[in-house]
Amino acid sequence: MVSPGGHHDPVASWSTGVAQCERHGVAHTGKLARSIILDLAIHDACVAGADHPSSERAWKRALARAEWVIGRLAPDPQHGGLVFWPGRLDARNNSTSLIDAGECVDALAELIRHPRFEAVPAALRARVIDAVSGCASTYLSNSVATRGIVNQMLWGAMGLAHACAAVPGETGWRSGVRDAVNRALAAQHPDGSWGYEVRVGHAMHPGTSDLTVYYHGRCLAFLHHIRDCLPEIDDDGRVSDALSRGTDFLAGVVARDGRKPLAIEGKRWFWSGQDEVGSHAFDIHALVRGAHLTGDDGLLSVAWQSWRSLVARIDVNGAVRAGGATDALDLVCPDFHTADLAWVARVWRLLERAADHPQALGVTSTTRHWADAGVARVADGPVRALVRTRKSPSNTQWGGAVGGMTVVALASGPVPWVDGPFNPGSLTVRRTGLTLRERLEEIVGGTRRFLVANRPGREGRQWAFVWRMQARSAVAHLFAGHPRGAWQIGWGMVRGAHARFWRPLFSELRDHASLHNACTTDEVDLGESGAGAWIRSSVRLARRNGSTPAWATGLVVTREVHATASGIAISDSVEGDVPVPFSIALDYVLPVGATDARLRCSGAITILTDEGTGISADRSRSEANMEGGRGGALRTREPVEAGEPDPGWCVWQGNAQVRAMVRADRSRPPGPGTARWSLEVKYGRPN
Repeated sequence: MVSPGGHHDPVASWSTGVAQCERHGVAHTGKLARSIILDLAIHDACVAGADHPSSERAWKRALARAEWVIGRLAPDPQHGGLVFWPGRLDARNNSTSLIDAGECVDALAELIRHPRFEAVPAALRARVIDAVSGCASTYLSNSVATRGIVNQMLWGAMGLAHACAAVPGETGWRSGVRDAVNRALAAQHPDGSWGYEVRVGHAMHPGTSDLTVYYHGRCLAFLHHIRDCLPEIDDDGRVSDALSRGTDFLAGVVARDGRKPLAIEGKRWFWSGQDEVGSHAFDIHALVRGAHLTGDDGLLSVAWQSWRSLVARIDVNGAVRAGGATDALDLVCPDFHTADLAWVARVWRLLERAADHPQALGVTSTTRHWADAGVARVADGPVRALVRTRKSPSNTQWGGAVGGMTVVALASGPVPWVDGPFNPGSLTVRRTGLTLRERLEEIVGGTRRFLVANRPGREGRQWAFVWRMQARSAVAHLFAGHPRGAWQIGWGMVRGAHARFWRPLFSELRDHASLHNACTTDEVDLGESGAGAWIRSSVRLARRNGSTPAWATGLVVTREVHATASGIAISDSVEGDVPVPFSIALDYVLPVGATDARLRCSGAITILTDEGTGISADRSRSEANMEGGRGGALRTREPVEAGEPDPGWCVWQGNAQVRAMVRADRSRPPGPGTARWSLEVKYGRPN
């Protein structure tokens, strides 16, 4: 069997493998059930290719897996409904009973509707139908519309809808599907995006309602499937409209290499790295089906790029390693993402057509602002940048990592980011020259803010669960005779705990406000002209929780991102009044790859660089002293006298530095009043 694009079948070894997950030590029933759909697709492809021995092997695997899945159906001890164990009953399963029920019922319904099902022995046929009917009647029909998480509602609803199509006459199930779909449509924003959580109360962090790009494709794929199984659900056209808007948004956040930026994902704790391909199977399904729905064949080229990115993460055993180099540290295991290939299997014939489809720039080369999602795209032909204009407050697990007009993706792919105060392409201000009492108050206040945002009984419990799962995986590798793998997981766990918990905690002990933490912006100016496209807005710096310290409220950053045929140009202007007797420091981190960086400031500037070799400064209006690439000091004239021209620009030619930090410090002036600040930074970014 050859998969779309001529690649070797990625699931043959996985679908016949041992049921127990090596990372979590449990059989993920809901995910393992998806091999039924995969094997049915392999069977049909082999029949079409006259490969009858392979088709028979796939058919037998599908029947054997169906029998195993049916054997996992049992009453839930709490409510008595029939669910597929373990579901929510084992924390190691990393799933819910609703998700697993939707997955299993959908897979079994696929078998029921297959042309060869009538040839299955009568006893097994009856067991399959009874399993679908039992779960749908006693659990799914009562549960799909009760969840506050959109993708989980639709996960269950798509299984229930397929049950309606596979077991005719059960009209009572349809109302549950319709209720779930109505709630999902009501939760969708006008721009086509969804937040992760619908119900955000005092017990949940506000970041749970932030944008989700990881689950967005799932919502679309489930809605397409529901519409296929129950066409009457779309009699008024509302589902089609939601699918069109949602597909438009999805295509807008996919970079040219097929990946989406995790920096804008509201549910961050699943991932240790900068990107993932675990959601790509759903994205591909949604984009291919979206092309058929809207008639926009350009979506096929986006789907193909996403498929190529996904294939690059399939290992020699056929497992999808979604996180790449950091996959072993991610919470979700390869079983989950390999199983999701079932959604590609459902559209693979259409996907093959996309391989030869020309790249359609029209899909992703227009300047747009999805205001509800807080995402904008500035583009001039193939040159484009994705910018985050607004987001929800964040903690160590929830809320987008960056906001405040931060560039999160270029045409070449997502832009790396750092979960901390010093993010590339951002600036941070801090108080300096504090007395001992002021410093102690700052530490106490930061600790209080961290614990309010990361409650020990909520986020603390969740992190304990994550680290327990990783520790279990390390021990399993050790006893399996893989000490190197155990060491990598264990050391990665230590590094991950530092990066995702301890570093955010320690950074809160020093009060600061950053551009990338900003949750809102002033009015966004977005436009196009013959010279390119631009987006411009003013932002107030913020803490991670979205608040702005009183001492930083006078500072305003105006950022402009300009796309032209020659590349992306970014310009930042920082101005404002700082209350005296406060003294503050400003740190600006230039991103890797910044070109032709220029800056000027009303005060002193210190430039720190990892590799400063080859940097040249414009000395005509400033003084520079760069020592051996290790950094140095550069000063503009200070202060600027009345009537004098503005200080000149300090200019770097080329792209010599890997990382640079600009600190503008003003000493504490005596007496009451304010001190005026001014800093401008300009640089380019290759597309």
